[in-house]
Amino acid sequence: MTIRIHNEPHSYWRKLPHIQPVNAPYFITYRLYKSIPKTVLLKLQQEKEDFERQLKRIKNNRERDILSWEFQRKYFKKYDDTLDAIKSSPLWLKNNNIARINAEAIHKRDTIGYDLYAYSIMPNHVHIVFNINDDHIQQGKKNSQYPVTSVLQFLKRETAIESNKIINRRGQFWERESYDHIVRNQTALVRVIKYTINNPVKAGFVERPEDWKWNYCKEDIRLW
Repeated sequence: MTIRIHNEPHSYWRKLPHIQPVNAPYFITYRLYKSIPKTVLLKLQQEKEDFERQLKRIKNNRERDILSWEFQRKYFKKYDDTLDAIKSSPLWLKNNNIARINAEAIHKRDTIGYDLYAYSIMPNHVHIVFNINDDHIQQGKKNSQYPVTSVLQFLKRETAIESNKIINRRGQFWERESYDHIVRNQTALVRVIKYTINNPVKAGFVERPEDWKWNYCKEDIRLW
């Protein structure tokens, strides 16, 4: 399977007003409300701010880009390892009915909002890999500058109300923030898809990716 890759690598936190390019695969992680303790988030945020101060002192653009990319990779690993390690609530996605609602919403948007490559629905977060191109922007009708934001708004809105009904609660279901990462090339795309479907294995829930009920990988993507 040949996939068009955007030629400007970039990763960011969605609260920042970055343009989100089309013809690009994205690796997205979004999580349940209050799924990471505030003290842990503050520590991660402090690390990020310390690094950004160091980065500003580097004048060479290439060196700065390489260091930034490496930091983002390490930062995300800490972030995701924290989510995998948490065994206390909220773990609402462990509920099969809630997981099913989320899986159906993700598939519902396939070929309309994006080309879906893979996802894994974990107890307190979701990994998803998809590609957005010009056709999706035209079908989406609006928010062409921020297509990823539009996709996430749809997925969260589509699932939050129905999920809350199942567990008899009201209020915020998802954290507003997400981790959004543009995939740089074909090799990186294979890597993030492997990472996505192996997340339940890494977390110790199953021995093989195919044993996790809420994993999905597009059939014509060759990973091995």
